[in-house]
Amino acid sequence: MLGVERLTKRYGALTAVRDLSFEARPGERPLPDAVRLLERMRQKILIAAAVLHDPRVVILDEPFSGLDVSAARVLKAFVRALADSRKIVVFSSHVLEVVEQVCSRVVILRDGVIVGHDSVANLRSTLQLPSLDAVFAALVADDNIDERTRGLVGAMTSGNMIHSW
Repeated sequence: MLGVERLTKRYGALTAVRDLSFEARPGERPLPDAVRLLERMRQKILIAAAVLHDPRVVILDEPFSGLDVSAARVLKAFVRALADSRKIVVFSSHVLEVVEQVCSRVVILRDGVIVGHDSVANLRSTLQLPSLDAVFAALVADDNIDERTRGLVGAMTSGNMIHSW
């Protein structure tokens, strides 16, 4: 078990890295590969910092954001392993396919109000829908996606994208 002093030093070392950035000097081009690398590393470091002290509850906000496919696969397995070891893992995500693959239970919010809370299988079965994406659309009353899509395509071809979102 880590002592408080050692844990504090480790945590400080990890969290200090999140403030690093690559910036171009005036007249220089930014380093896009370095920036992408930093973003991926930052996400991994923040996840490591979240679990460094072996918490009973792990809260992750959009943990798959910025990860490459391999890192995302490792994170999915890691989240499952945490849950298998009796940890409570709470994470927010807009990627419903990942939520469907990883989570044993989901909470769906609409305007900050819970409109669905159950296992993915029970939500799909109860609403007789094929996927979590379809359940989400039904519970949040996703307004006419086809109409919005036609509007976006029309705006794109007319050069007026700003008003279509």
